[in-house]
Amino acid sequence: MIFLRNALRWQITYYGNISQATGEDWSNSPLVVIGIIDVIPQFIHQCVPSKNPNCFLIAFAINSSLFPLLAGDAAVYLNNSFVAKTKVKNVSFTCCLGVDPALNVDYKPVKKYHEQVGLISKISSTVYEKVIVVRNSRRDSVLLTIKEQIPCSTDEKIKVRMEGSKLDNGILEWTVVIHSGKSTELHVKWAIEHPKDEIVRIVERR
Repeated sequence: MIFLRNALRWQITYYGNISQATGEDWSNSPLVVIGIIDVIPQFIHQCVPSKNPNCFLIAFAINSSLFPLLAGDAAVYLNNSFVAKTKVKNVSFTCCLGVDPALNVDYKPVKKYHEQVGLISKISSTVYEKVIVVRNSRRDSVLLTIKEQIPCSTDEKIKVRMEGSKLDNGILEWTVVIHSGKSTELHVKWAIEHPKDEIVRIVERR
């Protein structure tokens, strides 16, 4: 098990279930602490506002002690309350500590308008603009990663263009520092160019 306090603290416990030697059931026996390891964590907030406007607090830690950890599942407790399960990978682990209500994400409605490109080719362009506003009401600064999905085309006659950016996987990612009591605005703009006589639909694939 992993217990998190003011500093990220690992409290590793062991308990048996059914002894192979005697067949005795140990599943209800008290937990036995076999080691405590203190580590310095790295925290980052993550948000995908198109899916969920909440910001999730993610902790990453590396075991630099002399005590090795066995890879496997672990339960995570924050202030003695269960918050998540994670997997320990011998020397490191990453876990989600839940939603941070002190970060507010305002996902503005998309603005959409049409343009005609060229007098001969008759190419139609649909422009999309989005604004994402994030406010930090915490007492400290936060490091926040926001991801926004941009459409990708599978038809050579349909092109997706972004101002100042080139995306290979259709995911736009920002990582920003937001100071206490401050807010930041993130702007994204892209255009879908297609033959004027064709109708383009954006389909989300899972």
